[in-house]
Amino acid sequence: WFEQYFASSEKLGWLVYKDHRIDPGRPATRGEVVATLLQALNVRRFWAQGNMFTDVYRGTDYAASIETAASDGVVSGFTGSDGSPTGAFGPGQPVNRAEMAKIISTAIETYIESTVD
Repeated sequence: WFEQYFASSEKLGWLVYKDHRIDPGRPATRGEVVATLLQALNVRRFWAQGNMFTDVYRGTDYAASIETAASDGVVSGFTGSDGSPTGAFGPGQPVNRAEMAKIISTAIETYIESTVD
């Protein structure tokens, strides 16, 4: 059912779909979701510095998108059991439904609602 969507994304040159070896049946990663959302909303990304998270480096896939979204307050890293930040983002970990909902709602507030008169 998703073949046409993947083909369209590949044709349009979307970041996440440039690798034709991606298994469309696997869960999306946190990094892929952030990159796709920022690209869909046409958000300008910052050059990645690799110093915002302990597991996101300049060479990490989608690092620029992750750091841009973090700078804008759309995403944050993981928190420990006591609620304090761990410093990690988990760019290659699968995104769950709650995380996805939070990312989308925060992105709408940040990038769409703040620009509406």
